Amino acid sequence: MRVLLLLVVTFFGVSIVSAFAGLCIFIALNKEGPPPAREQASTQSTNLEIAEWQREMRRTQQKNNAAIRAARRWSDSKLARHVRDYVLAGTSWDDDEEIYPVQVLLALGPRVHEPVLALVNDRSLYPQLVRERRYESWSDFPFERACQLLGETPPPSAVEGLIPFQNDPEPKIRNIAANTMAKIGTGSIVPYLRIALVDSDEQVARSAVNGLRVALERKNLAPHVQKMIVPDLKQLLRQGKWLGNVASLLTLLDPADSPQFFLSSEVLRADSPAIGEVLIEILGQKITVPPDQLQALIAGLETKTMEYPTDYALGNALRLVGRQQLPEAESFLRQRISHENVGVAYGAADGLLNLAGLEDFESKIWVYEDDASEPVLNQQQKLYQLVWDTDSAISDSGIFWYFQSSSGDRWREALASFETLGLKEHHAILSEAVALFGSDGPAADLETRTRQMKARFSEEGTEFEALDARYFETEESLKIHTTNYVLENVDAFR
Repeated sequence: MRVLLLLVVTFFGVSIVSAFAGLCIFIALNKEGPPPAREQASTQSTNLEIAEWQREMRRTQQKNNAAIRAARRWSDSKLARHVRDYVLAGTSWDDDEEIYPVQVLLALGPRVHEPVLALVNDRSLYPQLVRERRYESWSDFPFERACQLLGETPPPSAVEGLIPFQNDPEPKIRNIAANTMAKIGTGSIVPYLRIALVDSDEQVARSAVNGLRVALERKNLAPHVQKMIVPDLKQLLRQGKWLGNVASLLTLLDPADSPQFFLSSEVLRADSPAIGEVLIEILGQKITVPPDQLQALIAGLETKTMEYPTDYALGNALRLVGRQQLPEAESFLRQRISHENVGVAYGAADGLLNLAGLEDFESKIWVYEDDASEPVLNQQQKLYQLVWDTDSAISDSGIFWYFQSSSGDRWREALASFETLGLKEHHAILSEAVALFGSDGPAADLETRTRQMKARFSEEGTEFEALDARYFETEESLKIHTTNYVLENVDAFR
């Protein structure tokens, strides 16, 4: 478990101590706190626990900082020994489980590269580096730990040592090698990058593209390399390779020509598995698709089985119909807003909003009135906000805890809002929950309501479980109902 934490932490370049401390602070700042029915002692206990976590995190961070300072004084031979122990065996030089060896080694920066590459370049160690180590619930490779220590900016001198691993029969090894190679970003990687991009396992190509993205973001991808790989990335889209972020990388590398390329018939076609990511980029870059081409694309997508990513690709095409104000767009989209597939239905709903000029209307809905610098919401906007706030509160913790929070203060307004929007199932479920409180219903203020619930219900609110199940299983769509409401009140949302 300890090694798992180390791998997760460094793979994302984040200190586990800092991340966990941040999580604790987030909880401390955002937690509403236990309901009054838990009594003041419970609140004090929770605050003490948070304070204790924070102290533990600070203490652990201090330990690791001290370990880093000590490591900076190591001789080269001592550093090489500790790197070898960590890479080949996953062990630490320190028995203290609060000292994370990978965190310490990464803090040494480029100095750690030489001993790592000494291991990677040693052909006698190859079998050991690619041997999978299995634990109770996960596994890793020593080679993975070696690449981990090379960080997000591996040195160009690593290329030669990585080549054999890129030809390994195990896809996971090729995957790691391709990602690390791509992060180097120099011209020497191009031949091997091209091999990775056409690997029989698409995850290898995906990892190579991800590595290129890292190199570009860190300004390690040489300009001439950027130009060299653009044709290769375009070929992936022509072939319909669905790797997730090739289109977005092309936009960054070739902003002048990528829009026309995305609109080419060899790329913008319904039978391409990559059509989803291409349409996302077209939407994001506000590229206009010729109407005839867009209509033909939609017709082609509608003949296919509605499963991911085809359904979401069709949804994005419908968003474009609204944005581009195509003739008879409203009736076209209205016919699809009730589609049984949510990806398609949501796309049609957003298309109708785009058609009405409300593409970004939500940006002002999620402004709360206690922010004096922002305008007060009108009645229709408040209703829209309340419906989604209520759903969020119930979806997060269930109906019982909805009433145990300040969100439950507005249950009457929530019921009225559900009724206004025609959300019959939501209205019925919340009405039945209210009925469990008896003829008087839930109290309007949290303190009184919590006392009321303590006297009437079990500590965990098992009486509400059946209602929770119905709420979570309902197919009644808030997205569709709220969209229809917005479209019926267009002026109120502009």
